[in-house]
Amino acid sequence: MVVVEPDPSTDAPTGAIAPDPQSGAELEGGAAAAGRPRSMPESAPESAAVAAGGRAAAGPDPMAARALVCGPSGGGKSRWAEHLAAGSGRAVVYVATGPLLPGDADWQRRLERHRRRRPVSWSCLEVAGELAPALADLTADQLGLVDSLGTWVAAWLESEERVWVMRCQELLATLSRCRAALVLVGEEVGWGVIPATAAGYRFQARLTALQLQIAGGCDAHWLVVGGRALDLRRLGEAVPAER
Repeated sequence: MVVVEPDPSTDAPTGAIAPDPQSGAELEGGAAAAGRPRSMPESAPESAAVAAGGRAAAGPDPMAARALVCGPSGGGKSRWAEHLAAGSGRAVVYVATGPLLPGDADWQRRLERHRRRRPVSWSCLEVAGELAPALADLTADQLGLVDSLGTWVAAWLESEERVWVMRCQELLATLSRCRAALVLVGEEVGWGVIPATAAGYRFQARLTALQLQIAGGCDAHWLVVGGRALDLRRLGEAVPAER
């Protein structure tokens, strides 16, 4: 795990963050996650309206202990999650699950955009696939902003089913015990056609199953599409569990 402390000489902490996985992480999905521990929060939109004030300012509950912010790529979910975290009044720890990929110029540009957006007071943990241990170390006065669940799933995509099930159970158990407030960013990857490759299907299936479990344990659940954040707890009804 890499810990990146705020750098007072810049506008944002140095170190990588995990932006919306498009070309790589949105690639694939497969076996369903096992166990049914408590769910967690979803990610939020990158909307210009939020930055400008607008109606969004009155909507979010900054005291929600668990928030899941989900949405398609490029819709603004990371920005909305950052908006929720900034309004919490807590010390924010940005938990990045994405790879560094120093040789990928496009990925580096994405990372830099995220770095520039983050306040200088936020600290950053680069955890890659080791998300559960990082969350276990957070304290009650902190807020962990996890960006994102999709890149965490991608880190374990090649693991066999038995290992994947263990990783999911470990993460879900840690989320249920975590002392800090949490905002989790997740990708909605099931709106298109069924992936043509085995890896793509595995990614879609694993991420979708994991986020459904996490959502059940959240105080707030947001869907971010086209730069607009929708409060699913207020607007929607829970789908009955599969029998």
